[in-house]
Amino acid sequence: MHAANEASMTRGGSQVFSDEHIYRTMVGDDPYLYPNVDWHNEIYKKMGHTRRASVNVNGGSEHVQYYVSLSFYQETGLFKTDKNATFDSNQRNTRYNFNSSLTMDVTSTTQMKLNIKGNMSDRNYPWVEAKDMFELVYNMPATQMPVIYPEGEVPFISTGGGLVNPWAYLTKRVINRTINPK
Repeated sequence: MHAANEASMTRGGSQVFSDEHIYRTMVGDDPYLYPNVDWHNEIYKKMGHTRRASVNVNGGSEHVQYYVSLSFYQETGLFKTDKNATFDSNQRNTRYNFNSSLTMDVTSTTQMKLNIKGNMSDRNYPWVEAKDMFELVYNMPATQMPVIYPEGEVPFISTGGGLVNPWAYLTKRVINRTINPK
């Protein structure tokens, strides 16, 4: 705020922020009227996670061989969710894979093979792409607006000047979920 004032005044303009506005923002005595939001901390978790597990079994006899593989994969994103929402706005991808093979010698010249493969996935992701959220978070001034008001009212989604409340943009919009096979 001091830098904005200095930049304006050295170019012949007037003070952008009053001394009282700067002081009240700095002390944080009214965070709804004089916000100072760490948007990065409001939107992002400190870490996501990835889990992976697989089991493979094979064996058989002289005339029959088998192979079975089961695997699980899960990753979550870095977005926080609204504690009061009925949906999860974080990115999540869960996948299960199955692979099996059975080979039998029917006769000395004939072999029969049976292979079965499949997978199932469950993806959850917000409608806004991660790269766009990064842009929103880093373009939003800390002093522009609070995250949410005490009564649960959300500050405007857009100021008309291109600024968007990143938290509302993430948590108050549609969530995409795909499950395969359905």
